[in-house]
Amino acid sequence: MRAMDEQSVTQVELAKRMGCTQQYVSNLLKGSSNMTLETIARLENALNIDLIKSALKYVNGYSVSTSCHQYLNDSTGEELDPNIKTSDYVDGYKQQIKRK
Repeated sequence: MRAMDEQSVTQVELAKRMGCTQQYVSNLLKGSSNMTLETIARLENALNIDLIKSALKYVNGYSVSTSCHQYLNDSTGEELDPNIKTSDYVDGYKQQIKRK
């Protein structure tokens, strides 16, 4: 919601960017719907944000100066690139190309 306010994006506009209904966006913002990784990826791309990193700023005990890759690692224990968004890890997710 903060990113929406900063970018002056309405629920209707966000729904268009995500390819879903305004009602679904409303339910997400109210916390009435669980977010899948694909939903998180769509939100990130629609608002050009890193949703997980943004949310961690408000977690008690998490230091914003801590590098993002410390909480993301793959099944082998390797650290992941902190510049990669959630959508890069969602199997089958393809960012929709915006056409004018």
